[in-house]
Amino acid sequence: MIPIALLTDFGHQDPYVGIMKGVLLSRAPGATVVDLCHEIPGQRIGVGAFFLKAAIAYFPNETLFVAVVDPGVGSKRSILWGRNKRGQQFLAPDNGLLDDVGIVSARRVKNRSLFLSEISATFHGRDIFAPTAAALACGLDPVKLGPKVKPPRKNKKGASRSVLLIDRFGNAVTDIHPESVRGKSIWVGKKKIGSLQKTYSSVKPGALLALIGSYGLVECSVRDGDFASVFKIKPGDRVHVR
Repeated sequence: MIPIALLTDFGHQDPYVGIMKGVLLSRAPGATVVDLCHEIPGQRIGVGAFFLKAAIAYFPNETLFVAVVDPGVGSKRSILWGRNKRGQQFLAPDNGLLDDVGIVSARRVKNRSLFLSEISATFHGRDIFAPTAAALACGLDPVKLGPKVKPPRKNKKGASRSVLLIDRFGNAVTDIHPESVRGKSIWVGKKKIGSLQKTYSSVKPGALLALIGSYGLVECSVRDGDFASVFKIKPGDRVHVR
């Protein structure tokens, strides 16, 4: 049975993630379910898409990713199934979550016989995504999901040079690739960070630094501190390279 990886903005305060897993395991007993992330900031589709892209290279080719960051839940927005060149499968709302994972084949999920008998206007993760994922994990042919559609594609605009997200340590993860900033100084707003450093230990405790983080992008930090809290940095703040 193929592994299932879950990514949502549900958090862990409420039972939503556990309920989704309950549906999955009821319909696909013995399935391996991996919690990729459930702390996507509420309704932040861009962050969900970023985390999904960052993770897929480290999962087996047969993995099914179920991504539910869905501010349009209950509306006329579509639900997509997709497959990339590696054979990984994806289920997500048609809202941009799958734009950058290399989908080469896609279908609109329309087969209501796969869903739970009653569908809430606010919890499609339980009523649609989980039972559909369970059916796929048990070997359902994706042809039975619904009609074929054009694969989603990333909007090919250049990097905006801004803060993409704040991680749990207070580091500001930017959308900037390191090759564009080598030998230059980095600023966030009016705060000068300086040039790229190799590690946190390259500077003294409490000092500002920029370095290449685990996502392969430039991150701005305070050694042994919380950069975002100290300097009131938030996603969307502009980053300058001079």
